[in-house]
Amino acid sequence: MAIRRMDHVSVVVDDLEDAIAFFVELGMEREGAAQIEGPWVDRINGLDGVRVDITMMRTPDGHGRLELTKFHNPTAISAEPKNALGNTLGLRSIMFAVDDIDATVAGLRAHGAELVGEVAQYEDSYRLCYVRGPAGVIVVGRGAQLTAPCRRIDDRAGAQESTLSCVVDPIHFEAHADIYGEARPPYPQALWDSLRGLGVLEPGRRALDIGSGTGQATGPLLAAGLSVTAVEPGPRLAARLRRAHPDAAVIVERVEDAELPENAFDIAIAATSIHWIDLDIALPKVHRALTHDGRFLVWRNVFGDPDARTPFRERVARIVQDRGAPPRPGPDPEDVSALTTELTRSGLFTVDVVRTFRWNIELNDRQVFRLFSTFSDWTSEEADRAAAAVRELGGTVVEHYMTWLVALTPAKTPCADRW
Repeated sequence: MAIRRMDHVSVVVDDLEDAIAFFVELGMEREGAAQIEGPWVDRINGLDGVRVDITMMRTPDGHGRLELTKFHNPTAISAEPKNALGNTLGLRSIMFAVDDIDATVAGLRAHGAELVGEVAQYEDSYRLCYVRGPAGVIVVGRGAQLTAPCRRIDDRAGAQESTLSCVVDPIHFEAHADIYGEARPPYPQALWDSLRGLGVLEPGRRALDIGSGTGQATGPLLAAGLSVTAVEPGPRLAARLRRAHPDAAVIVERVEDAELPENAFDIAIAATSIHWIDLDIALPKVHRALTHDGRFLVWRNVFGDPDARTPFRERVARIVQDRGAPPRPGPDPEDVSALTTELTRSGLFTVDVVRTFRWNIELNDRQVFRLFSTFSDWTSEEADRAAAAVRELGGTVVEHYMTWLVALTPAKTPCADRW
């Protein structure tokens, strides 16, 4: 008689709660739990006095199940070798299909997981890796090869043709929603002091936060007494934003697609998000949404001050050089001069203020790994190399960063025919 199905795989673990947390991070759901003991389980195991706690985990599609087992009696024994490699006889690994392999590895590292080797590409089909999980079990992650979306980039210098270029996926951050808020350092105090000096953080003002992520700007705006409407296209990022800042109104949509009321906001901000926005669509919308004396505030953290050379930055440059990939197409998102040209080209806005703030922060290897994992053009193995460089340089590094700010005023009589 043929088998009906594969029911589940059982893994004996030492710390049941840690193992549950690991597989929840991977995306599995807790199906049920029980304490098992009695003569029948003794007979099955060929042991006396068996008493175990089990938790059944289920994959999101409901078809795969994993039983996590904690032995209270008799005491669990370790297999030899403890961290067996892939050529060891017996059951070696469990494979899962995942949406984003880099985000998965980053999330599992927070639970103590380590790559057995490295993330590798199988032909042009998918990427996969081995991760050491609870009780030394090897968890295999297999992610689909995703093609970044393409957008048309016009040559504004006067060429008659447009080119189609692939860009890094902005929804990369959605895959890192669980660590994004903690991994990214806050905006420097000097930025907020400058905004207060401009008179835009007065209590009672109405703010539109475009591409708000998990609320790195939303939180300080609310704390200053402003009412905030946050526009964030990533559902997981938006969910975390709502939990962290329940007083904010959250629109889960791209600003290009959102219906924004006219003359409804005193300020609009794009904090480290402007380079993901289609300005042809967004700028007229923002212009209509602002009051006649409103302000459009655009700022960005630049993770790496080009004027500050350090041994760690030399290592980072080497990692980037080893990619052998062409640079990101389109304008450099860190070039504030190029950005101001793009923001004012339509005649809808004029620039009032451009300021740059330099600051530094001390980071350890784990903080570097988590931060670099959130960068849209970095892979988890590259972030791991950066973290290894921190360890080789003594365990911590001082990073020198910049934040630039562009404050704009909406034109009173927009030159719509120029857009």
